[in-house]
Amino acid sequence: MGMTKVEIPPEKTVLLAHLSAPRLARRGGQDDPFAWDSREFLQKLCIGMDVVFRTEYTIPNFSREFCSVFIGTTNVENEIVTHGWAKAKEFKGEVTPEHTELLRLEEQARQQGIGLWDRSPGSVDAAIRNLPSSAVGDPNNLDAMGLLAANKGKPLEAIVEQVRDGSSLRVYLLPKFQFVQVFVAGIQM
Repeated sequence: MGMTKVEIPPEKTVLLAHLSAPRLARRGGQDDPFAWDSREFLQKLCIGMDVVFRTEYTIPNFSREFCSVFIGTTNVENEIVTHGWAKAKEFKGEVTPEHTELLRLEEQARQQGIGLWDRSPGSVDAAIRNLPSSAVGDPNNLDAMGLLAANKGKPLEAIVEQVRDGSSLRVYLLPKFQFVQVFVAGIQM
């Protein structure tokens, strides 16, 4: 999956083979506690980085690969568990040294009370986003004209979720997590 300077970098979706992370909300649902924080940690760790992945296994009839991912010599799964943002999956069969290390790191994060293991008063409730319907797959409930009227000419903080092409983005507007598509003015494709 290499590239030359003139090629578009390849894109591939993989699942981390040995972790169970909290899930983000789906249509009509709500986040698992700490799901957004877990996602943001992984995104900040990996976006823009050259990674190497090793396919650990696939499941028949499921078109995804379960992989170990590395940034240089850093094992991404170990980093996530060390910071408390995911749990080691239960292993069936022989326990490997890698799994033993994940369990050790998970226990260490649990004892430190970090990430998923934060038990300070209100931390679990605070770690669940209060999402508008546009953020969980129902863009029809977004009052786009009202949003425009309330914010026209004002800078808005956003997280870019997807760059669709050279003139359009999908973003989460903060702090309410409204999910909108932004068309950049003055660009013709």
